[in-house]
Amino acid sequence: MLKKVSLSGILLLFRVKSVPTLCLEGNIAAVASDKGCARFRLGDIAYHRDAFEVFDLLTNFAKNIRLNQRHMNNAIKIKDNIYWIGVNDRRTHIFENYWPLPKGVAYNSYVIADEKVVVIDTVERSRMDDYLDSLQAVLQGRKVDYLIINHMEPDHTGAIKNLLCHYPDLTVVGNCKTFPMLQNYYGVDSNLLEVKEGDSLNIGKRTLNFYMVPMLHWPETMVTYLPGENIVFSGDVFGAFGTLDGG
Repeated sequence: MLKKVSLSGILLLFRVKSVPTLCLEGNIAAVASDKGCARFRLGDIAYHRDAFEVFDLLTNFAKNIRLNQRHMNNAIKIKDNIYWIGVNDRRTHIFENYWPLPKGVAYNSYVIADEKVVVIDTVERSRMDDYLDSLQAVLQGRKVDYLIINHMEPDHTGAIKNLLCHYPDLTVVGNCKTFPMLQNYYGVDSNLLEVKEGDSLNIGKRTLNFYMVPMLHWPETMVTYLPGENIVFSGDVFGAFGTLDGG
């Protein structure tokens, strides 16, 4: 008889010298085997008789994961102490259950490591592990002081709660239309800094300026401008599909 098990979290496949064994704790499932190690996400429901059956079902997943591990996302330096820490997603085939993604999609996030550390936007929640690895590799133990939300769409904000778990003292920067959505989506309603058109935030050697661009393409959208380097962090204003590494 098939047993229904919730697997809405992350499935971990570890390398151990044993036959496959299945462990469940909350919504985390672990399958151990001598076939290799990988980390990936499944859908909400899986059916299985035992660990051997689960392992057979996951064989193709493991092949794909080992391929992805050879091409892990790394932070990319843009200018001194400014990095792209986004991820390239080739696993998602349909965006928001509508748009086909034949060339994948990139989730763009940035970190500025000045006297204060600023993260600009995050990534879709299924890629949080890669994302945090890139961020922590840049910071080398430093904490995040500010998270700027240019755009509330889930592919920009999906890692917010996870980021807050790692850096609970960070201040979230947004505008008056950002914060009601932030509370409704993620239940975040504290440590907020509201900015208006033309406001600025000094982070040490640099100052960030904020400009509202409503309906490009959601009502809360804004851009963050770094005048010293003439860099605009534009959210989805010039958004397009496709991975950034030619996927």
